[in-house]
Amino acid sequence: MVEFIESPMYDNWFKNHIPEKKLLICSPYMKQTALDKILKLYDMENRCSELEIQVLIRGDIREFTYNKSTDFSVIESFLGMDSFDIDNFKRVTNLHMKAYLVDDEYLLVTSGNMTDSGMFVVSGTENFEGGIATDEMYVIEKFKEYFIKIWNQGETLETFYDGLLSEYRAYLDTEYSDGEMVKRHIKRKKYKFTKKSKFTDDNGEILIGNVDYDFDKLLPVGYIKYLDETLKILNDNPQGLSYVDLGDLLRRKIGLPPGKDKKTNDVKFGEEKGKYAVYFGLTRLSNVAGKNTFFINSLGRMYLSLKETDKIKYIKDQLFSKNVICAIIKQMDEVENFNLSVFLQEQYGLKGTTLDRICDALKDLVKYIKEVDGENELTRLFDKLK
Repeated sequence: MVEFIESPMYDNWFKNHIPEKKLLICSPYMKQTALDKILKLYDMENRCSELEIQVLIRGDIREFTYNKSTDFSVIESFLGMDSFDIDNFKRVTNLHMKAYLVDDEYLLVTSGNMTDSGMFVVSGTENFEGGIATDEMYVIEKFKEYFIKIWNQGETLETFYDGLLSEYRAYLDTEYSDGEMVKRHIKRKKYKFTKKSKFTDDNGEILIGNVDYDFDKLLPVGYIKYLDETLKILNDNPQGLSYVDLGDLLRRKIGLPPGKDKKTNDVKFGEEKGKYAVYFGLTRLSNVAGKNTFFINSLGRMYLSLKETDKIKYIKDQLFSKNVICAIIKQMDEVENFNLSVFLQEQYGLKGTTLDRICDALKDLVKYIKEVDGENELTRLFDKLK
């Protein structure tokens, strides 16, 4: 059978094809948010030992840096899977084909990358994607023959990852050394907004509208001062730590009292601090034997090795790769008398303690950036968040 598949690919194909033995992903660009949904759908964290997973990406350094079309954390996600064969992850820097093959029986060739805009309907402004799906074996065999030709030209993760990480550090140093560079970086970003806003320029052009998002993608509640200690503890415990164990060790490390209900407080404390590190791509969260468990990844270990000024460059890169954060900074730059609390209320419907805690978390990050970065255009802009 051959059929046409329209957007969204996730609903119209992936949900109907759950792999039992094999999964092939050929996607030039991959974003962590999209991959997480596929991982959850296929329960790959618990079933990875049962599945043979093969991944091919484009993987040029620009995809991970200036273009922001692929997340570094995607690589970490596969590396963090038990039994994942590192030789089954390759890059071909002129790859353009997007294809997904389940159990050598079900093939989707599509225009959609494994990204939110390629797989899902999130805000209603995504690309219109389309694809051809088939279970005809002669077509699948032809695809496999062609894929193998491409695969054999690829570089294995083992051969390119260290170099990629080194190039990424050089990019951070170039792009995030001063506020003017960061502001140019933000202005290069393109937005697709769907809801009119009172925030307009003198010509009536909409500066920003409503962006659909998960609260955690805006900024999880947490404080930067605990980030290093969280990473150090996880680095000392490569077997991973549950919410309660991370919370307990972190409280002891920083000298905080346990509170009235120690176990409950440790669970909440560990979850909050661990997810804060996940937000910055420095740890991963997996289900191990029925427990949510945090692990440090190679980006986390890299971060620990950086001096303080270079750490802030990494934090900036993670923050300014998120459209919501860039939109806020764009508003601070372009809107007179900008008020963060009012903006989040009107544009995202935040209110009450959720609004207060996210504002506090963002202001805490801004304070850290200002203290480390010194005075420049960006930190003067951040003064609007007082």
